[in-house]
Amino acid sequence: MINRMAIFHYVMNGSMPGGSLRLGEKGWMYDTKSNSTLSANCTLQKCLDWFLCNLHDFKITSIDMIGREAIASLTYCKEKKVRKKLTNLVLPVLPSDHFGLLLTIGSK
Repeated sequence: MINRMAIFHYVMNGSMPGGSLRLGEKGWMYDTKSNSTLSANCTLQKCLDWFLCNLHDFKITSIDMIGREAIASLTYCKEKKVRKKLTNLVLPVLPSDHFGLLLTIGSK
């Protein structure tokens, strides 16, 4: 019996160009602009999580970015130098420093 299905997920911690989840949609997993936990950092956007799929008997039904919501009533303080003055920022906490991907497959 030949296995005709393979799903390979990998996380690249190096610099990878951005992908897209869907046509015309940004696919940054590490994004200091949209991740409010990282908003005090310099702008940096990377695509960290990737899926390679070879599905003959199945199909991808959805791929969604997860971990984009702050944890309710949890914050942290960060010191940041703004115009040569130290400023204390109170920032929300998200589940991770980068968003994740949830791949859902179904039968054809």
